[in-house]
Amino acid sequence: MGLLGRSWALLVGLVGVRAEWYDGIPSVQVFGPEQQEEAESFFRDHYQKYRQAEFSAARQAVLLKRGDYNFSFEVPFYTSVAGVGLGPNEVTVRSFRVPSRLPWQQGGATKTFWRSVEGLNAKETCLWATSQACPLRRSIIHGDLQLSGFHEDEKTLGPSSGGFMADVDVKGTVLLGTQQQFLFRNSEFGHVNLKKNTNAYNTVYVGVKGTPETHEINAPQMVSSIPKTERVAEKPFLVEEMGHWFVSVPNLKLDSVGSRQSAFAPRISIEEMYVARAGDTASSINVGIQGKKGLLLTPGLYEVGEPIMVTDPGFVILGLGFPTLVSKGALPAIMQMADDARVAGILLEGGAEVDEIPRTDALLLWSGHGGVASDIFARVGSFKYENTFHKPCTAKRANIFFEVEGDDVVVDHTWLWHADHDDCTSRWPDSLSAVSCQSQNALLVRGKRVIIYGLQAEHTLEDQVVWYGEEGS
Repeated sequence: MGLLGRSWALLVGLVGVRAEWYDGIPSVQVFGPEQQEEAESFFRDHYQKYRQAEFSAARQAVLLKRGDYNFSFEVPFYTSVAGVGLGPNEVTVRSFRVPSRLPWQQGGATKTFWRSVEGLNAKETCLWATSQACPLRRSIIHGDLQLSGFHEDEKTLGPSSGGFMADVDVKGTVLLGTQQQFLFRNSEFGHVNLKKNTNAYNTVYVGVKGTPETHEINAPQMVSSIPKTERVAEKPFLVEEMGHWFVSVPNLKLDSVGSRQSAFAPRISIEEMYVARAGDTASSINVGIQGKKGLLLTPGLYEVGEPIMVTDPGFVILGLGFPTLVSKGALPAIMQMADDARVAGILLEGGAEVDEIPRTDALLLWSGHGGVASDIFARVGSFKYENTFHKPCTAKRANIFFEVEGDDVVVDHTWLWHADHDDCTSRWPDSLSAVSCQSQNALLVRGKRVIIYGLQAEHTLEDQVVWYGEEGS
């Protein structure tokens, strides 16, 4: 916040009106149940504007306070929708939807990325025709959950290539449809349909109640079922209570089964978090987090010319609306050196120019022991957006996306992607990103007893995953 902004916040406080942490941040929209028409209108307009914006620079978080919202909504690119009640039963909507955005011949939902929903209680059937980097968390669905869909008037389900879901209770049927792969963790399902309109190749159920039974080892619908989740903590999340805001940080659980794993968690008040906004840099963030217990990254693109340094045990980084850290140098974007830290909901982007920097360190270097990384997404590619720290359509480099040196770390969902397509060229698979950008490995694990759920890594130019650590899974 600049001098004028902070002076205004002080003036507001003096005249008796409390300034909210999200004041002056247009990429964060907060609605209460008394604002139904305004909220529904925002969702409708926002979806129409960004439903095809695969490489847009826009980022958005929509936060719904406790109450009943009698409408359905769609979720476009780079948008997170979250109920901010203590539990999902406190924020009710009719349904949420992500339709298949492309015709069947153009890939259906296989290019539907970067969006999320969490903390909602949906009364009706929901559609989540998505692929990578689209986590669905901490929610209740009273109807069915459809994981693939039709494009407009087409009669054939479009392809889809997800995905990840955790701490979700589906009272009806989970319809896999065309999902090529999916990981379900700590959830509860009324039924999973393996037959009708289904050609799912590989589904994994970890600590799930309602796992489908199949006895055909070589069936197209390959099913892996792990009865208990060995070690995990659910992703931190925002809570609003009587006008006060907190970040809830769920505890680590061992051998857990079923949903509702995030209840009764410790809290950090919003005053103990540094709230970063677009315009902040790694330098200003490092100053801002001194003496704080956490960092809240609001939606936006951030220039990272030096590492964000995490050194305090138990420190929490929580991103809203896919905040994107664009790494400009050879050093990591984040150096996580603290024990038992939490990092969640971030998109790391390799922004170093190939012609200027011969090699880069990991975008996220995790050397602290313990802790949990949730929804960690990374990419390198040539993209058209332009600002003061990103030249459009030039070759970029990121040698390592994510490196884990610490022991006993849990990683809960990743998509680590060397782009095979972009918005600079229409050629596929010979896009500018695929031909000109440089990468090495998506994930490098050196620590012992590292556990990863929902590891997705694609297209890096050398081994996608290199794992030296012992006793991991």
